[in-house]
Amino acid sequence: MLTPFFKLDQTEEYVIIDIRAPNANLRDAEIDFCDKIFLFSAAPYFLRLYLPGYVGLFEKSSSDYDADTGTFKIKVPKQNKGEHFKDLEMLSQLLKPQRPTGQSNVEELEDEVEGVLTDQKVPETEVAPNSEEIKKFGYGFGWSKLGIMKKFGEEVEDLFDIRNPDEIEMSERDDVMVKHDEKAFNSEHYLADLFDVPDELESILKELLPTSIYTFNDEDRLILKDLKVIKLKSFTKEEHVSILYSLIDILYSYLMELRINSFELNVQSDIMIGNVSPSISNFVKFTSMKQALTATVRRVLCLSLYRNFELCRRVLEDLVTVVKQGKSALLHCLLTLRKRFYNSSQEFIYLFNQLFIDDYCIYIQVVDDKLFDDAMDELLNIKTLQKADIDELDLDYIETEAKMIMLKVENGEYDSDDN
Repeated sequence: MLTPFFKLDQTEEYVIIDIRAPNANLRDAEIDFCDKIFLFSAAPYFLRLYLPGYVGLFEKSSSDYDADTGTFKIKVPKQNKGEHFKDLEMLSQLLKPQRPTGQSNVEELEDEVEGVLTDQKVPETEVAPNSEEIKKFGYGFGWSKLGIMKKFGEEVEDLFDIRNPDEIEMSERDDVMVKHDEKAFNSEHYLADLFDVPDELESILKELLPTSIYTFNDEDRLILKDLKVIKLKSFTKEEHVSILYSLIDILYSYLMELRINSFELNVQSDIMIGNVSPSISNFVKFTSMKQALTATVRRVLCLSLYRNFELCRRVLEDLVTVVKQGKSALLHCLLTLRKRFYNSSQEFIYLFNQLFIDDYCIYIQVVDDKLFDDAMDELLNIKTLQKADIDELDLDYIETEAKMIMLKVENGEYDSDDN
């Protein structure tokens, strides 16, 4: 049986379910619902949804069929008028049996669901989830993977700063990244983008973030209805928070590359998103939202086409705009990245999905609301970024020194031997 395309909306009294089933046998069509379960069957289609709230009496429901589009519109009454059914865009969750009431949804996904399947799937080395090796050397989503990177080495040197995470402990990776960033930082490039802002950058700073960048759409629904989900390992509260910090650094890197390219990514964008993201490029683990943001901004100032602090602040505003739209906006960004990485012309870019994005597409749908909201509030409470926050690069000192030199030049006092 085929899972049809579907989407849900709601009013005070009804959940409205649109089901696109153009080849359905109407004579065999059946619709039923009870408690939190909704069923639709019309060969060759079958749909079972596990709703977030209780539904009412069947007699109060209604359904229409549009022969031109092959779409059923079904109005299912809510048991409690005015109740808001949350997360109706989280289609993977709606297709999956719910936990018994009272069971924590912070733990893990149900164990009957399968892994995301692609032709490029890299088999992982079998390791006990709580082994000491994973605690020391884990990487990827939730720092729960081992053995994958051993297969590649120099083949992925353009994608990852740390290419041998199986041999570099988690506690050492931040230091490795900082040393790499300090070496990569070019003060002349930074100062040029500060004091002689290119016209293109001026325009980029003024552009508004298109709503299409974060608006959940029918293409997302098509992907989700066929997305096979995986069982994620259980995580502690602290691990969940760090997972959300890494999600933010990945999204910031994505939004930075979008803005730099006037919201039209190019062939090099896939590599740059991974390069700028500390989580992807260096497999680091953060303990605060500010740490995640400042590390990502530092890498922008070391690696991006434009290395301008006002640009970094502008992208923080973009990130806040996206986060304020809720989980569905973040899910849209993740699904967009996933599709792009799997279709990339750049070799081995699919590893970004295998290591991070596939899991995040599931995780964002099931993460506990309070954990998610608390982490996002931590982001929203960061009103702006200060150059002093990027203390490894000594930006204020570099700028002050440059201004002094420019002043001497203006006064005819500058001697190149002084520099």
